[in-house]
Amino acid sequence: MHEEVLSFEEPEKMTYRVLRGGLPIKNHLGEVRFDEDASGRTTVTWRCRFESRIPGLGFLWKAIITKVFRDTLGGLASGPFGKR
Repeated sequence: MHEEVLSFEEPEKMTYRVLRGGLPIKNHLGEVRFDEDASGRTTVTWRCRFESRIPGLGFLWKAIITKVFRDTLGGLASGPFGKR
């Protein structure tokens, strides 16, 4: 996957767009936010939007991409980087 970072507002936010990837989607724009609460824990919020290159399959790509990111972020949160 090839991405381009559009903005990086350290340490709160990054926006990006996917230039090329393995799924048949287009116009993929994303945002990742890092919000720290009063106890020092960081919440990561990821959002994106895109269009399907195959009409009628946008729901499938949304489900697949959501699962991949939830699994990835959940793994990071439960692994050594998420424990303090």
